[in-house]
Amino acid sequence: MLARDSIRFEIAPCAARYGGHEVRVFVNGRDIISEHAAGMDPQRTLWPANSLTATATPRLAWVTRGRGEPDDLSVYAMISREGDVVVWDWEKQWGIGDDDFGYAFPADDYDREVARLVADRSWETPTDAVARGVFERADHDALARWGLQVRWVDAAPVPPHEVTVSLCSIDRSHPHSPWLDLGFPADDRDPESIVQEIIDVLRAEPPRWMALASTGRPPVRRRRWFSRRRSD
Repeated sequence: MLARDSIRFEIAPCAARYGGHEVRVFVNGRDIISEHAAGMDPQRTLWPANSLTATATPRLAWVTRGRGEPDDLSVYAMISREGDVVVWDWEKQWGIGDDDFGYAFPADDYDREVARLVADRSWETPTDAVARGVFERADHDALARWGLQVRWVDAAPVPPHEVTVSLCSIDRSHPHSPWLDLGFPADDRDPESIVQEIIDVLRAEPPRWMALASTGRPPVRRRRWFSRRRSD
């Protein structure tokens, strides 16, 4: 396959109705996302595993966010590596790219651009720095043994400032999938100290979080949960 296309990523502020940041995608110098919808949420794209990484096994990457979450209005790219070429095919046609062939990029150029995107932290707010730290340092395998995964990390925009870590069930197939929010005070604290506190709490077993929830004490804030045994 002929690698005929070029790609560039950029993280920029989203439109006000979405908030936060988005990953914009420029193919052959053209912004292929903003013409259609908001781009990918960096948290959902880069952490804990970079969905833009191209491997021999095709993988879906969320490209537009629809109504804010992955849903029936979202567009996904099927990303695969075929020798020295990275191919983007569209899971859903929406006037993006060639209807028959998608895009084909030189693999070396594509890998360098993905690495540059990951290394770029110029866009990060203190909250983004906390989110990255949590996703990078959390023991995701240990959480998975309890059937949990980190869904998102965000902070309240007004006092009292608080960082919320939202966890959910790995099994999201049920419309009432359980979730749990852990809240951590953020006023006058540097991101590293907040990250360390969050990691310390995530190392504790979920039954301890449930005990805290029953007393109404931090760090548990909101919850919709169920009792389950840890997977062996």
